[in-house]
Amino acid sequence: MNRKELILTSLLALLIFVLAACSNQSAIAPEQPAQSESQQSQVDKSALQSDDQSEKPAIAAEKSEEPQWTIWVANGIDDNLSVVDLSSGVELARLPAGINPHILAASPDGSVVYVINAGQHDRDPNAHADMSASEDSNGAASAEGEMSGMHEAEASPDMLMAIDNDVEANSLWALEAATGNVLARVPVGGGPTHPIPSPDGQRVYVTNTDEGSVTVIDTNTWEVIAAIPDLAEPHDGALSLDGKWLYLATSADSTMTMVDTETFEISNKVSVGTRPRGLAAGGEQGELVYVTNKGDGTLSKIDAPSGEVIYTAPVGAGAHAVRLSPDGSRAYIALSKADAVAIVDAATGDVLGTIAVGKIPEQLDISADGGWLLVSNNGDATISVIDLAQETVTRTIPVGQGAYGIQTTWITLTPTISSLPDLAPNSDGFVDINVQQLQTALSQKDFTLVNVHVPYAGEIPDTDLFIPYDLIQSQFDALPNQDSPIVVYCRSGSMSTMAATVLARLGYSNVFELDGGFNAWQAVGNELIVN
Repeated sequence: MNRKELILTSLLALLIFVLAACSNQSAIAPEQPAQSESQQSQVDKSALQSDDQSEKPAIAAEKSEEPQWTIWVANGIDDNLSVVDLSSGVELARLPAGINPHILAASPDGSVVYVINAGQHDRDPNAHADMSASEDSNGAASAEGEMSGMHEAEASPDMLMAIDNDVEANSLWALEAATGNVLARVPVGGGPTHPIPSPDGQRVYVTNTDEGSVTVIDTNTWEVIAAIPDLAEPHDGALSLDGKWLYLATSADSTMTMVDTETFEISNKVSVGTRPRGLAAGGEQGELVYVTNKGDGTLSKIDAPSGEVIYTAPVGAGAHAVRLSPDGSRAYIALSKADAVAIVDAATGDVLGTIAVGKIPEQLDISADGGWLLVSNNGDATISVIDLAQETVTRTIPVGQGAYGIQTTWITLTPTISSLPDLAPNSDGFVDINVQQLQTALSQKDFTLVNVHVPYAGEIPDTDLFIPYDLIQSQFDALPNQDSPIVVYCRSGSMSTMAATVLARLGYSNVFELDGGFNAWQAVGNELIVN
């Protein structure tokens, strides 16, 4: 073997050695830990989502296993709000909320829930059923329809005391989402229906359907800063992302009305289908407006800057509230006459399918992550919880009578805890307690005890205030905060019942009334002080 052959042989041997070493390194490399079942499931799920997205647009962001959403529902007949934990379906609280709480909305950061107190608008228990059955083929309401269904609430002889209607009804209430405390009560116009928060949270616009106006409220001061008149029965509304334009579903003349929020002047009116009700804004700048037309069961899509109607498409009978998926690809519409929700391709107006829910669904809301659709069923006092990834109802939750407005927040309600018994309020919004329960609570007293009997005839020990029952409204500023527990009593229970009812309707959420008054207190041997 010559020198050249020797060098080539050595190089070949060296190459073989290197290759063997690399192979051996791979063989002895530490093994990666195996994926857990949950990790493997997530990987599989991601792969499936990726494949699925190639065929249809995404409609929901991936939900966590334990979504922390809170559902607020306006129970118009019961004059209160149900607050429900979505993950468990448990009702966390039942809060008094004036007269006929109607539509709800939340501030952009979710910290404040806005409640419309609609007074006698749709107050009659059959108003929604009548409305669904009585609109004629032209979409006009008949004599028994929505606008004529405003009947006087039945008044008890015990409730003949004067009550300020601007405080109880025809008002916007602002509640702190974390506690349920009432932050403000602002009188608005007649027959209010929808609160519309601005994108920056600085204003709330309230549509006054019966009066034909919009009230503009500054949320820093809770003062009315403007009123927009001459609107044709405004219902739902939305704002462009910059807050410059207010879009309204104006039902009486079957239009979508645009209002300039700097001048409060009407900028444009666009004809849509008959009797529009619901409205949502989409597009990059909120320039695409979607309007449901209840009279003819259609959805209109409008390019707001040009005023062009892109389509008016049939979606189903009784088309009412509408919400868009976060990516804007789909519209979800409550069909009050079909007991269903329609799933609509927002680009084309084509109905992709329907989901059966409870009776007379009129309002709905979608969680901010796009994972859940919540539907209030006015006809059977329930809410339907829809998993949008599966497009199926996963739970039906009973709430109060007249279930209507519905709103989700990501802030969990923590009700105020008191030494008083944890009992559900009655239909008037306060809790009845007996003498034994009051005695127990007095041993660790953390509430305000108020004697409302007139004329003075004695008092229970540790009484804090003396306010005549018929002056409780004009002197309520002497009381503590609206979330603080308050116990009212009189001699027999009659006057204290009236006082407790008024306080509950004023927004006091922890009102208790002593059954039997101080007569019952004395009857079991307790001391009555007479000064």
